[in-house]
Amino acid sequence: MISQHLQIKFDDTVLILGSNSFIAKNIITEIPFKQIVCVQKKKQNILKKKNLKYYFFNLRSSKDLIRIIKKYNFDKVIICASNNNNSKNLKNDNSEIFFNNTNILLNTLECIKFQKKIEIINFTSTEVQKKKKSIYSIAKKTNDDVCKFYEHSYGLKIKNLVLSNLFGNNDLNFNRIIPSLIKNILFKKKIILNNSSKKLQFIHISQVLKVITNKSKYIKKKHLISINQIKNKILSFMKLKKGLNKKDFNNSFEYNLYETINWYIKYFKRKL
Repeated sequence: MISQHLQIKFDDTVLILGSNSFIAKNIITEIPFKQIVCVQKKKQNILKKKNLKYYFFNLRSSKDLIRIIKKYNFDKVIICASNNNNSKNLKNDNSEIFFNNTNILLNTLECIKFQKKIEIINFTSTEVQKKKKSIYSIAKKTNDDVCKFYEHSYGLKIKNLVLSNLFGNNDLNFNRIIPSLIKNILFKKKIILNNSSKKLQFIHISQVLKVITNKSKYIKKKHLISINQIKNKILSFMKLKKGLNKKDFNNSFEYNLYETINWYIKYFKRKL
């Protein structure tokens, strides 16, 4: 995905909270950090690498988190744990969505508030900018304020990355647009698109990885496209042969979408 990183060795020791997530899996597989320590609640979907160590406990546990922080000399802490349910379904457990999105961040910052050398990477969302609020967007806005408080009060270095419609390999959240469309098309299911002409901004996971490794200061490449156009491109790219290069496409978004489609095709073949 970002093969140029494979030729570079990073001396950082990194803590990833919520290591079973889409973003975390790409960090683990794509960036050769010196050492990666992963924390997740359950022992599932474990990756194997020489520089990789897992711990399993509730991410809200201050005692367990402090124990890990004291054991290692971390350069970065990356908070990938969240509840991405941004729907306005009346049956939502709103307290659980809010708590999962705010408590892990707050607990983490409280545990490392005197560790000023550590760079903290947190992810927020463009949902906070929308007029129509969900409990998810309210939680993310709260997180933005929490980060500002710890930056100003304790001098912590926090990189708060704003994400919108992230896509790429390893994303198994089929409530998101691109994974959902690819899956439905592959399995020949009926596709119902609401607001299909609405244009959305899409960001490929490689852009996030470049910021995490300080290759970029911010996410540079965002692609604006309608939901209907995305669907048509997926249908078109599924007919293409494998092994095409970037030069075979109009832009990096199209190439990344093509690569993502092929990843899902391989994934579902393994599952069948």
